[in-house]
Amino acid sequence: MLKSEKDDSFRNINLRYRRALEAYFHRRVGNHAEAEDLAQEVFLRLIPKMRTSDVENKNAYIFKVATNLLRDRARRQKSHCESTHFSIDTLVDGEDGPRGPSERSLADERGPERIMLSRERLETLLLALDELGERTRSIFLMFRLENMKQKDIATTLGISVSAVEKHVVKALCHLSERL
Repeated sequence: MLKSEKDDSFRNINLRYRRALEAYFHRRVGNHAEAEDLAQEVFLRLIPKMRTSDVENKNAYIFKVATNLLRDRARRQKSHCESTHFSIDTLVDGEDGPRGPSERSLADERGPERIMLSRERLETLLLALDELGERTRSIFLMFRLENMKQKDIATTLGISVSAVEKHVVKALCHLSERL
């Protein structure tokens, strides 16, 4: 197949499937911009496959890639505790965020009430740290308080970097739930 024929086939696939993929993703993620990005990612994953072999049932293959992409996205969100994240822009722009109403400014005045609340929050944090397993707590403290690199922690404890990452994520998820 000549280069121009390949380009034509990619162009035809794009024209034929782009809207269907965007609709498929939009129904599942509820965000138009993210649906467009996911559809683009499908095409990026298709290009190497289409160059090396002929796919018999393009329709089934394309939507299988799309389904796998959604699964990857769900795993990534779960492992990164993305449901607990919020954008600082929501507070700056005056919208309500998951942490409360927008009247709370980013630079509240220091007053007795603020100091008391901070102490209570610190106490809650320390209790939550005590709830963690010893190894998870020590890895988290080395990473966050001692600013050690995950690679150095892994070497010190004789475990894999992946294990260190999992302990840090576990600690962060637990702390974010408690706070």
